[in-house]
Amino acid sequence: MSTPTPDRPSVPQPGPGVESPPLVLFDWNGTVMNDVARAADAANQALEKFGMVLSEEEFQLGFTLPLLDWFSGLGVPQEYTAEASAHWNRAMEVEAAARESARRTVAALRERGVITGVVTAAAPGSVCEDLRANGLDGLFDLVHTDVEDKVACLRSLRHLGEPALYVGDTAYDITSARAAGYTTVSIGGGYQHATILAGARPDHHIEDLTDVLDLSRPAGDRRPGGSRRPGRPLSLEQAAGLSW
Repeated sequence: MSTPTPDRPSVPQPGPGVESPPLVLFDWNGTVMNDVARAADAANQALEKFGMVLSEEEFQLGFTLPLLDWFSGLGVPQEYTAEASAHWNRAMEVEAAARESARRTVAALRERGVITGVVTAAAPGSVCEDLRANGLDGLFDLVHTDVEDKVACLRSLRHLGEPALYVGDTAYDITSARAAGYTTVSIGGGYQHATILAGARPDHHIEDLTDVLDLSRPAGDRRPGGSRRPGRPLSLEQAAGLSW
């Protein structure tokens, strides 16, 4: 687990008898960032040496984490997976846009006293550039980059708030957050297709980051209906009908 990047203000620790504030943590690429095209291009740059090319749809249907395992599964020889991952990280440092609702969602959470943060396997240079380019630097309470063990990192932060949500765009995000004791929230339009996310059985699925504003409220204060799907996965029919 890396040291948080410099945009992290100190997070107050709840004292004895003091109610913890809600905690909402986000994955970065494909979750806060709207960067599937950048990721598919980075993958193709890393795979060019091995004569492989992926379409964006093939990328979304096949992408998984950890990155080394994904490259290995694509057929990259084991001795070259680290090189391919390093190539990927360099290619991911080109500019990309955050999701349109990212800034206002995180700002609204902070205004309500929610602790917000990022826990991602993405390289520090890429995340720092994305934060700067999208006007998000200084907005999150904590940022952990280059995370090799997402479960361990999330567990180390779990005491900071209640309820605690983790929002991600891959099955790896969902299973890691569940193992760390978080309410799991999958988001569409990221690095993995909706059918794959459904198989991970997230507690909730959303299509827009603003839906997190409702999910982070105490259960009795949430709006009825909406995009919440508590306690069950998306059906394949629902997943197939999602817009991308």
